[in-house]
Amino acid sequence: HVTADLTAPSLTVTVLPGPNREARELDEKSATKDTERKRNEKVRVQIKSSDADLDPSSVTVEVAGPTGGKLAVTPGACATMPAGYCSEAEIDLGNAALEMKAFRGTAKVTVTASDAVKNLGTGSADVAVTRFKWKVDPETGKSIKAAPAIGENGDVYVVTFGGKVAVFNPNGTVKWWFQTGGGTDTSVAVADVDSVETVFVSGLSSGAGAVWAANSSATGTSPDPICSSGTQSLGAIAITEFMFDGDAKALAGAVAGFKQSTGSKISIVRPGVPPASACPSTSFTASMNPDSGFAVSNNTQVVLADKSGNLRAIDLIAGGPTPSWTTAIGGLIASNPIFTSQGIALGGSSGVSGGMFHLSSLGTGGVLAGYGAPLWNPIGIKTALGDLVAVGSEDGRLFIEDETFSATAMLTPKMTLSGALGAAPAFGSDQALYIASADQKLFVRDLQGNALWDAELGSSSFSSPALDCARDSNGQAISAPGVVYVGADDGFLYSFITDSHGLDVDSPWPKFHRDPKNRANTGFDLKTFRCP
Repeated sequence: HVTADLTAPSLTVTVLPGPNREARELDEKSATKDTERKRNEKVRVQIKSSDADLDPSSVTVEVAGPTGGKLAVTPGACATMPAGYCSEAEIDLGNAALEMKAFRGTAKVTVTASDAVKNLGTGSADVAVTRFKWKVDPETGKSIKAAPAIGENGDVYVVTFGGKVAVFNPNGTVKWWFQTGGGTDTSVAVADVDSVETVFVSGLSSGAGAVWAANSSATGTSPDPICSSGTQSLGAIAITEFMFDGDAKALAGAVAGFKQSTGSKISIVRPGVPPASACPSTSFTASMNPDSGFAVSNNTQVVLADKSGNLRAIDLIAGGPTPSWTTAIGGLIASNPIFTSQGIALGGSSGVSGGMFHLSSLGTGGVLAGYGAPLWNPIGIKTALGDLVAVGSEDGRLFIEDETFSATAMLTPKMTLSGALGAAPAFGSDQALYIASADQKLFVRDLQGNALWDAELGSSSFSSPALDCARDSNGQAISAPGVVYVGADDGFLYSFITDSHGLDVDSPWPKFHRDPKNRANTGFDLKTFRCP
């Protein structure tokens, strides 16, 4: 009498506990917030069986991504070996083979093994996965309308509408902060001043427009501004490096605008030099639009828009900033200009109509492509179809067009989203667009308009997203899923995990103010920001 063994081996698959989370790292909108794992983390699963005749060489571990794709993983021995079979496998949730076209989802781990007579057993476990990294509140009740900037080691610089400048480590802990004299919705910019990373920000000080420059030595203080003038700061600042009369070398400074009783003043704000040469300036009679900003061409020329519908250029020469050309465009220009590979592009509106403008780098040959609602802050991107411009509208449309707009007299939306798209999108190395919306969302879309994933924000957002590399504990860039930062009107700075490894640094102007430091200057090499 022979008894056949037809019983498959039993397999128990357990997801081992992950790291302890701080409150900022928990997504209160998720039902699985206490157990879910981050898209950029590695997870260990333990496989056990009490069957004595299980064949260890037959064990396979396969992981299915939240929305597709599979990954085979080789298990290794458990740290301590109980009776029976025990192994552990490490799963990299950020592996590109595991597709995740969603903000949160479930990865499924399936284990198979056979015994000595080839009976096949299976076991499985689910891993809840999220793109939520953290969110922080730099100043309670004060909105964040400005675009974050990213420093050399992944430090995140942000300014609140209450005028507090806060600097966060990549893990969301506060590194240092200081308080300006008043509220601001213009963005911070970062530069090296005498080899020290320094943040520039504009705002109000005692009723006057002002610009501050500070480094970590200013933490917890309210430093005096470097320059103050007029009644209001105008536009998002840019960074330039130039040698003026009396300088021994090219020095970093912020390009800033100030509202005067008549017209506007443009200054180059330079910390660390004598007061008499700290703020070389030029003026013009038109008012600069406070919602616009500056673009710098190769450290030698600044371009800006005024309220009279003009695009203006200012040369940076040894004697100081000097007016160059002025081109009448017409209508209200409410966006930051950008330099494309073929000239200058900017959005605008006139009454209820709107459009995109394109000019040569000398301000000539203007082309207007129309649309029936205001268009805001464009970016310049490099794609397989050539160099294009992407820009959002007040009515929730996103446009992707040839940068000269020569093929059409009227723009056609590439995708329809929701909420005003007042912030410039960001373009990642994954060829995806990251788009903040007044509809309390961060949209992530491919160039055909297909949804990759969306993140819910606590309120509307007019803060242009900032993309960065993954970072190790020392702030060094590593090869792993990257991160996107975006502010919102609820006062929180949000951090989400992307499939992009930072910006697309081959594009001419891939984000608000061009590079992660918000310098808005073609004189700085974008390729130095390439992520592993």
